[in-house]
Amino acid sequence: MAQIIQILDPRAEPKTVRKRLAPRPDDLKGKVVGLLTNEWWSFGVAEKRFEEILRDRYGVTEFVRGKKHGAAPPEMMEEFVSRCDVVINGMGN
Repeated sequence: MAQIIQILDPRAEPKTVRKRLAPRPDDLKGKVVGLLTNEWWSFGVAEKRFEEILRDRYGVTEFVRGKKHGAAPPEMMEEFVSRCDVVINGMGN
């Protein structure tokens, strides 16, 4: 007599949430860009290059930096919202 093996899929159905993206500036000339990192070494390498390209090619005038582990604390988020025109939330590994 043949045995039957039942295979169960433990994954839940994906939930799709539509969100509106934040408005983007037409260009970055004279803008302040926030660089938020989780401090992984590979983002540190890319971050230097991002800054160079954004400053030289796109005219970014200032960078605000932040380091976080997990979610950024509310006071850091408030600083980025008040000071930055654009934020790059960088992760690396």
